Amino acid sequence: MRDFLRQEPHKAGDALLSFWSQQLQQGARQLQGLRDALYDEDYQAALAHIVIRLLGQWQDCKSWTLRSLLLFALEHASLHQLLVLCRERLQAQDKGRVRHYVYWLCVHLILEPQVAGPRFVGDMGRTKDKILPLFDFALRILRSPARQRLPITAETYAHLLRVIAPRFHPYHDDFGQMEEKSKNVIWLFEQLKSCDAEEALAAIKRLQKVRVMRVYNNEMQRIATEISQTR
Repeated sequence: MRDFLRQEPHKAGDALLSFWSQQLQQGARQLQGLRDALYDEDYQAALAHIVIRLLGQWQDCKSWTLRSLLLFALEHASLHQLLVLCRERLQAQDKGRVRHYVYWLCVHLILEPQVAGPRFVGDMGRTKDKILPLFDFALRILRSPARQRLPITAETYAHLLRVIAPRFHPYHDDFGQMEEKSKNVIWLFEQLKSCDAEEALAAIKRLQKVRVMRVYNNEMQRIATEISQTR
């Protein structure tokens, strides 16, 4: 079996999809062997060949499964095909399935920030039932190997920060240690230093004009200064 996976990954992938499609037709909520396949290098090429089609067929999977499949697709599959599916999903998505909706919104922002960005704040809203899964999923993407192949710009970080940062003010515990979510917000700001300097400075200027972002004004000013010094 493993020789088949390595030597004929497309045929192996098609066989896997046929096997799983039969389970989906029978109303399965979990697919036999999928969890192991996601983390087994021998399955990587086969799963990359079919993951977009699997996502297209399996609309009612559990939120954990969708998150895992999207992370895998972002790292290994065709980003163009994923974007096409993402647009279709957002047009048809039931917004009552909050985590599913948030995950697809995040992928759209990552892959097409110039289109998704202007409406991202409105689509996300201000409630933590959306912002918490967004925060978790965005960090998983940005800290994964997929980051190296994704078209992430200062604009992408700015839209994420505009939604996330106001909900998690800088907070220190009784021992003077910064709370974990505040640390992660700072980490997002820090990523602006890896972007084009002019774009990053423009993004920071836009964020500084937003009233609810002022709680992070010191951090934004610090990062803007550091970027300016390296130009």
